[in-house]
Amino acid sequence: MRAGGAAVVVGLCLGCMAPGVGLAKPAPTAGGSYIVRYMGDVSCENWLRGSAREDFPREAVLNWVLGYLSRAAVARQIDLLAPADQVAIGEWMDSYCERKPRGSVLSGASSLEKEMAGGGGPKSAQLDWR
Repeated sequence: MRAGGAAVVVGLCLGCMAPGVGLAKPAPTAGGSYIVRYMGDVSCENWLRGSAREDFPREAVLNWVLGYLSRAAVARQIDLLAPADQVAIGEWMDSYCERKPRGSVLSGASSLEKEMAGGGGPKSAQLDWR
């Protein structure tokens, strides 16, 4: 599949995944406000069942988590993702959701960001990190 085709497929999956996709909420900043768009409320329960369901695009949700962490890395000006790959991050999210099945993928991604910013979080056995 061409790169552009993959982006369309991921976009369509995210668009069909949950009600409320693309909700916009104003978020305060020092100089005013800006719009935050997010994927809606994907529950940890759905995350955990996702790999067994054909109608739940778990890979698309994991891709959203990676994008969330990538943007957080830019905002924090630190390389959050250096020690971890998508497998390690997916496993961390599995663990988070097992502990908090009534939580959301968004709350898990936020917790993961904070943990990684503090030097913790998942480490990939496949990567040669310092």
